[in-house]
Amino acid sequence: MSDRLHILLPVHNRRETTVAFVEALRRQTWRRFRLVLIDDGSTDGTADAVREVWHEVDVVTGSGDWWWAGALEQGCRRVAATGVADDDALLMINDDVLIAADFLERGMAELAESPGTLLLARQFDAKTGAEIDGGGGVHADLQRLRFRAARTAEEINCMPTRGLFMRWRDWRRIGGFRPKQLPHYLSDYEFTIRAGSAGLQLRLAHAARVGVQIGLTGRSLENVFQERVRDRFRLLLSPRFKDNPRTWSAFVTLAVPRGRRPYLWVKVWLHFLVVMVRCLIVPRYASGSNSKFRRLRSAVGKWLPAECRRRIRCLWEWRWFRGDYATWADACAASGGYADRAIVERVLAATLDVRAGRAAFERDGVLFSEPEPDAPLLRALLDVRQACGGKLRVLDFGGSLGSSYWRHRSELATSAELIWDVVEQPAFVEAGRQHLAGAPLRFFHDVREAERADRHDVLLASGVIQYLEEAARVLSEWRELRVPFLLLNNLPLHRRGPDRLRVQHVPPSIYPATYPVRFFNRGRFLGLLEPHYEIVSEFASEAVWPVGFKRYPSTGLLLRRKGVA
Repeated sequence: MSDRLHILLPVHNRRETTVAFVEALRRQTWRRFRLVLIDDGSTDGTADAVREVWHEVDVVTGSGDWWWAGALEQGCRRVAATGVADDDALLMINDDVLIAADFLERGMAELAESPGTLLLARQFDAKTGAEIDGGGGVHADLQRLRFRAARTAEEINCMPTRGLFMRWRDWRRIGGFRPKQLPHYLSDYEFTIRAGSAGLQLRLAHAARVGVQIGLTGRSLENVFQERVRDRFRLLLSPRFKDNPRTWSAFVTLAVPRGRRPYLWVKVWLHFLVVMVRCLIVPRYASGSNSKFRRLRSAVGKWLPAECRRRIRCLWEWRWFRGDYATWADACAASGGYADRAIVERVLAATLDVRAGRAAFERDGVLFSEPEPDAPLLRALLDVRQACGGKLRVLDFGGSLGSSYWRHRSELATSAELIWDVVEQPAFVEAGRQHLAGAPLRFFHDVREAERADRHDVLLASGVIQYLEEAARVLSEWRELRVPFLLLNNLPLHRRGPDRLRVQHVPPSIYPATYPVRFFNRGRFLGLLEPHYEIVSEFASEAVWPVGFKRYPSTGLLLRRKGVA
């Protein structure tokens, strides 16, 4: 392979960001590259600022209507016109990423070992260091028009162009972008799907990586809500709006098998109708000076029934639970997973703040400044302590880094004996043992390991069972432990119909994650326990489960093993 590299860098009105990226290019250990800057109508002097930093830059100037795909297409035309060999390498990259000094060297080394391959630099959050969506590889379900992070290398069938290496011959083999149909969003996915269809491999790099500054580009629906109502519909049809129906319709036409297209076209435009309704009724997220809207809302609130107001609010609230799946495997296929290490680090930092007294408690890595015990859960724990003669030995299954212990430690401190053993995933166990272990808190990989260390009075599972694929098997294993009490908290139980499988979407403000969750039929769930356990108390738990227009309460159960006095 040739050691020449052509870098395509589309930019528009982000002078400081662009110059910072070009400065990073100047520090690269790999020097045999040519920078092609595609400046699509910048008015802030971006191109001149870059020329001051990099005199050899080749600038292609547009009028502002090329967008991402058109800019890359114009850049490739310039490369072709000024001389390029089939074995030369091509790199498409954004200016809002962070790269190390050996980024190009690592990428070129891996590309040299991978003929017939499109190689994507691994994607990391520039702030947290967490890997984004499994590194950037994407699995596109073209039958349902859904995208998720690929869980294995074999699942990758499309990728972004944010740090994409390839050979020039492979670019020609694919045939370039289609900027007239897909000027911006989805253009990279359609391009790489076509690359896979042409017999090229799509692969993530091992060593070359980019830090992504999330939030610098694009417009989501939340951004549109910031605008006045009369400006929203213009933005909805902008190429920069991620839910633009014309973009999605074009993608369906270009990438989806012919027989599936009519159904997906209808799906795209029905979704857009919902978006338009939301844009009409959602207020502008303005400052407190919007007195007209406040007076209108107050007047409407006096005559509009509470249930109608709640349903209207649901239209723009975060949708925690989505879909309705027949099997756990189907729900997994629609889930993207989550970055274990990033979540552990966030929860660990929050827990250390709690231990140091800088916060009262944490939940999912979110800190709370004021003490707020989970009263029903605490009451159940105190009932177990009383039944066990003042001792409380807890086996906390899926207890994070001891969240329930830290939240209630002052109320439980008077126990004659207090043991709090947490069973968790390996990363949590490692972090807990390294930073938090010490009486009464210990960490174990499984319940049998914890039981060998000590006998327990109660097995606590708070907000856990619904996330287990084989919940019935796990409950059966717990029965074999012969623990006197089971304390199951935050259970999503309903009284009618079968178990329901959905996918939970955690807001990015907490941590980016999607995973399957099961809503249990109450009778069926209790049927798994009743042969061996009896209900001591049933209580309303803290969690609420918003599904569609409904908000389901959660249930807590304290159960005693039959035969235990």
